[in-house]
Amino acid sequence: MADQSANAVMGSQTTDSPHTSRKIDVCLVAENYYPVLTGAGERFRRYAPGLRARGVELRIITVNRDNHADREIIAGTPILRLPTPKNPNLFNGTGSVADVLLHGAVNYFQINNQWPDVLHILTHPLQGVPYVWRARCYGIPCVNSITLMPWETHSKIERLKDFLHHWLRYSPFNLIITNNQVMEHRMTQLGISSKRIINIPNGVDLSRFHPVSSSDEQAKLRKELGLGVGDEIILFVGYIVPRKGIDLLAEAWSEIARMRPAAHLVLVGPYEQRSQAEIVGRDTPTFFAKIERIIQESPAPERVSFMGEVENVESFMQAADVFVFPSRREGSPNALTEAMAAGLPCVITPFSGLSVEFGAPGREFLLASFTSDSIAENINSILSNLLQKEKIGRAARKFAEENFDVARSLDLYSDMYKRLSSKRKGQRNVHGHAES
Repeated sequence: MADQSANAVMGSQTTDSPHTSRKIDVCLVAENYYPVLTGAGERFRRYAPGLRARGVELRIITVNRDNHADREIIAGTPILRLPTPKNPNLFNGTGSVADVLLHGAVNYFQINNQWPDVLHILTHPLQGVPYVWRARCYGIPCVNSITLMPWETHSKIERLKDFLHHWLRYSPFNLIITNNQVMEHRMTQLGISSKRIINIPNGVDLSRFHPVSSSDEQAKLRKELGLGVGDEIILFVGYIVPRKGIDLLAEAWSEIARMRPAAHLVLVGPYEQRSQAEIVGRDTPTFFAKIERIIQESPAPERVSFMGEVENVESFMQAADVFVFPSRREGSPNALTEAMAAGLPCVITPFSGLSVEFGAPGREFLLASFTSDSIAENINSILSNLLQKEKIGRAARKFAEENFDVARSLDLYSDMYKRLSSKRKGQRNVHGHAES
């Protein structure tokens, strides 16, 4: 529920925090945030209450994409949505969406005297570097999250270009946040000092994402979700976009549908052409049409369900038999760690960004190659072997309990924010000004 007030929205906690509750004021600048669904934005939406309990007040500056309220408070978190050009273009001076957003956020802080204790930026282009330096000149500690594994290049010239690009792009930040060792290593390859990198794994709410307690509860869930009680539910969660490997899964479905007459493929996540075009570019409607065509030509298109965005993704995980994640490139995907926490046996591909922090192939998950045949073979293996299905599901849950507990991630974030805020140059007065 959105709670709009006269005080609203970005300034009230900034005034009170340093002199009353002494909470740390962190502003997250995110190109996409609720209700626009993206992994990083959704992760911090879920983190906000836990951070608040640890003395960190999170506020959000994001893009107003669909005529939402410019200012509102959602579940205690203030959100400011800034307008951006309809057709951003670097060559006509309007800049990229992330660039314009960052520029607008820094201008907002300066004009309204509402500089945060820590500025946390999720996405920024090279063109946004001057705005980060501007915040640093005001004594504001700045951090950046690496949410997607950087591309690897092979030629010497391209590697040199990558090195220079990333060195310049990340030069103004106090800290760079990665979420697994592979990404951390990749950033050091790109010239970022290990002293400026902090590795914080993505946390999962283990009380929300947990195994179903009984077959009766699973049957009840399936009825509530409109799924067949006796079906073999194969679940995918994420955007229906090329990077996620949905084309491979759709092609694999043709083979699975022939082999397993009770199989039902359930895809949870945004798939509307309009929203997809916004997220990944103009070619996506063509991609989605390709997926629809592959499925329609399969032996059982009626056993494929596109569910769109849902609020109860954990219910779908508890109702499923196997989770499949054929992605090509990731950071640390929420959906995979949540499925493991739900005790689902997972079939994944060796996506760029896959790290030992997800477990071991054959123990916590099955690893397929980037072919539809391999994906179909591994899904069939899980569905054909109840002992293997239960063994991998139990191992996945245990691994999640030991490695993905959100409390650990929240502790690491709150400690980081507090350390950074203690190094901020100057203290804010009651109007948000920095004082020497």
